[in-house]
Amino acid sequence: MFVASSVVVMADTDIVPMQQHDPRVHLALVNQVRASRGLNPLVLSSCLQNAAMFHSNYMASIHQMTLFDTYGNTYNLVSAYGQISSSYGINVASGYVSDNQVVYFYSQNYSNLQVLLNPLARELGVGVVFDGMNYYWTTLITDVIVMLDLLIIDSHNSLEYIINYYL
Repeated sequence: MFVASSVVVMADTDIVPMQQHDPRVHLALVNQVRASRGLNPLVLSSCLQNAAMFHSNYMASIHQMTLFDTYGNTYNLVSAYGQISSSYGINVASGYVSDNQVVYFYSQNYSNLQVLLNPLARELGVGVVFDGMNYYWTTLITDVIVMLDLLIIDSHNSLEYIINYYL
């Protein structure tokens, strides 16, 4: 089980109202980034959508970004929502108010970009939640295997690989 992850913290700014979020727009933007590099498009997964919303809700409930939630790791989270796959990628971000901003950020950040550009990726789910002060974004992608940069964690007999874990 390989899991690619990235955490990004945006500088504190004034609260800006959320522009309309649409998972299909998010998917189209990710697919534009992938197409620019000759990669196959992803499709939305309802299982990953539900898991991403759960994770974003969890981050909003604790008022901070994290790669982990009550399920313990990404594999357990997406499995609980019915997604069966050999590997998963997760990008989380905070503070952005539109799909355009988040995907643009992912495309400019090496670790996030590696999750988006993996040629084995097939499905995507995205969730965003506002906690009254900040927006918390989770993007989950299945069938992702990326280069490892920083940290390997053995948790419940599954390996999680975390790339550039910032807090």
